[in-house]
Amino acid sequence: MKKSLYEYIVRNSNENCENKDVIQFGIQMFQMLSVSMMVALAIALCMKMLAEAVVFLLVLIPLRQNAGGYHAKHKTTCAIMSMLIYICSLIIIKYYGINSMVQLFLIDSYVIMYFSPVENINNELDDKEREVYKNRTRNILIFELLIYMLLFVSYKQYWSGIIIMSITVVSALVYIGYLQNNIINKR
Repeated sequence: MKKSLYEYIVRNSNENCENKDVIQFGIQMFQMLSVSMMVALAIALCMKMLAEAVVFLLVLIPLRQNAGGYHAKHKTTCAIMSMLIYICSLIIIKYYGINSMVQLFLIDSYVIMYFSPVENINNELDDKEREVYKNRTRNILIFELLIYMLLFVSYKQYWSGIIIMSITVVSALVYIGYLQNNIINKR
């Protein structure tokens, strides 16, 4: 007899069932993340860009989680847009490259530092949370800047370009989210 993951967790935890919604949300997020990672890996393998995709995602994900920015209204729209952005980014890296665009890196970093964290309707932040996410975003960005500089000065511009691409995507989403919030707040 097959039991659900939720039933397994509730049965084997010390938690009472008051956190049912939190547990179910966590399970849904884990499932969605697992599927997203498998799709991302499959796309990277098909494009023969596994290493590039891993570097791109390692730079993008922590910065995006803390900086915030644009969020689609529906999970399906979010998933489709995320995959399109991911595929377009890999295509740009593979065929066009942006390996020596230091100016773009500086502009994108400024946008992220100035506007983040950008909250959305589904995840409003209080003052303390804003400060925490702002500091995390800055620390992550400084760390990524150091990696970028090390790669750039060691003549690994192809790999530093992947970092630029990730930060450009986050910068665009942060700014679009900022604009979206301004439009919503004016209504």
